[in-house]
Amino acid sequence: MKKMFLTLFVLSIFCFTSEIMAQEVQTGKFHTSNADPSYTLDKNDGVRTMLVEVEYPKPFNKKPEVMVGVNLVDASNAQNLRYSVEVKSVSRDGFTLLVKTWSNTRIFEIGGGWIAVAPN
Repeated sequence: MKKMFLTLFVLSIFCFTSEIMAQEVQTGKFHTSNADPSYTLDKNDGVRTMLVEVEYPKPFNKKPEVMVGVNLVDASNAQNLRYSVEVKSVSRDGFTLLVKTWSNTRIFEIGGGWIAVAPN
């Protein structure tokens, strides 16, 4: 009887702990280029920005933390490469990326991946 009680106790602790530690995770890709009529990262000089809207495949139950990484940059080799990518406006349904360049840099396209993690 003691062994059965102990087994049930350990099993219930394990189930409770695994439920607390569970997380929702989703991944995806982003991309923007000068094929978009509102694209400005390849024109003029100075600070230029582009907003990229990303929608999760499935809405989260709680607002996630989002991380991004760039794995594609097509830019002119006549100038220095300058860019930043920031996560903005995170919600349960998606987020917005702010892609920025400055000075005389010309970026023709930029893309990468993202991962969103939210506690259950």
